[in-house]
Amino acid sequence: MKRILALAMTLLMVFSLFACAEKTTTAESSEAPQESAQTSAEPSAAEAPEETGEDAAAEAGTIGMHPDEVDHFARDPYKIVYMVCQWVPINASLSDQFESWGEIMNFDYESYNAQAELDVFLVQLQTYAAQNVDGFLLDFDNSISSRVNDICTELELNWITALNPCVGEEGQMLWPGVTLDAYAMGGTLTQWLNDNYSNYWGTIDTSTLGFITIYSSDMPDLRSRGIGAQDKFVELYPELAESNNFTVDVSGLGIAPDVGYDKVAAIMSAHPDIEHWFVTSCMETLAQGAARAAESLTKGDCTLVANVDAATLMGEWDGGYTGNTWVMSLFTSPIYQTEPMICGLIAMMDGRATPETLWPEWTGEGETYANLVLAPEVVTIDNYKECLANADAYEAQYK
Repeated sequence: MKRILALAMTLLMVFSLFACAEKTTTAESSEAPQESAQTSAEPSAAEAPEETGEDAAAEAGTIGMHPDEVDHFARDPYKIVYMVCQWVPINASLSDQFESWGEIMNFDYESYNAQAELDVFLVQLQTYAAQNVDGFLLDFDNSISSRVNDICTELELNWITALNPCVGEEGQMLWPGVTLDAYAMGGTLTQWLNDNYSNYWGTIDTSTLGFITIYSSDMPDLRSRGIGAQDKFVELYPELAESNNFTVDVSGLGIAPDVGYDKVAAIMSAHPDIEHWFVTSCMETLAQGAARAAESLTKGDCTLVANVDAATLMGEWDGGYTGNTWVMSLFTSPIYQTEPMICGLIAMMDGRATPETLWPEWTGEGETYANLVLAPEVVTIDNYKECLANADAYEAQYK
């Protein structure tokens, strides 16, 4: 019964996509946010499965999800490497969780950061392959998807993508992966701010509302978060699309809080006529800087900041921060993110699944490989401790 409940919890986490995100993205938009309503349309997407978690379990069994009915300690330990093109804060959390899974599922673990050098990433992938690494968790820029796929196919590697999908020129999945819907998450940030601003400000004159989205044009996932956020603002406030709609592209500038601070402070200072601000950010470090900028300009009580990922904001709440400026994050606990990645990879390594048969309920129409899209949670100061406790309880049952 305990294992059945565990499986149900997992599937519920995966299938409970936000109501505002009706589709799961399999191809990211190539356009960057614009300072007008001329933004990209929502990318074409495969429909999420309509069956319930129990239906999906009956069809797919537990292969590629935990708990698989397998004795992982009946074999020698695997060696698995997590390779990242450009390390950002979420990668550290995922890496720690991968290491924990190694104790549960019997593998030795190593991580590697290519420090944004794509050629170095490709060379190191081949170097690890020559060292008889058994399996790879790969997080790489979409611009090298085809090359990564070619290398892995040529060398007959066991691998799976970690967050960034491996897609072809037409947006098709080239290999199974576990991802987040970046475009939908961006839209969710803006929608949440719109739905909840009255809880902080009461009734306002929305003609004096301004919008800032922080994104990075050189990273497809972070770009799509910005596109989704801005498209939603334009949908909600088309009359403000040309006048009160601003973008911050941090490509080449880094992701330190100071970058968010400087850019947001400059926009707010240049537009004193705007009385209230929505700010969305593709990353939490940039959101932290944006919040500090608003507070330093005495605009903290008329600015709401929301972003993707929550470790930094949760740390501030733990430290006593109760401000009404940085108020929301979209959070997916590392235990929920890494579970299907590890379980899917090991299922293929064991020979219990193939790339074509893994997670069939997440293989879109016309696709060969699955794109298992995870659903993040909205966290605020009111519910973040409960979210963390639920994740801890979920992980504890496997230890």
